[in-house]
Amino acid sequence: MRGEQMCDVPTKDAGKSCKDGSECLSACVAPEGAQPGQLVRGKCYGSFLKLGTCLARVSKGNAQPSRCSD
Repeated sequence: MRGEQMCDVPTKDAGKSCKDGSECLSACVAPEGAQPGQLVRGKCYGSFLKLGTCLARVSKGNAQPSRCSD
């Protein structure tokens, strides 16, 4: 990818229920199959490093479209 060495550090709040990324150390991720705009409760992502992932996040209780990070 970028040719940089990176460390993947697990988060202490992995799996905690959330309605917004501000409630998590990393990101609030929507449940699988959630449609954009749907009201959902997500789970805090288990890692600080999100490169190489495609995640549908939760913002203010609403599922967002999936975004990939390269």
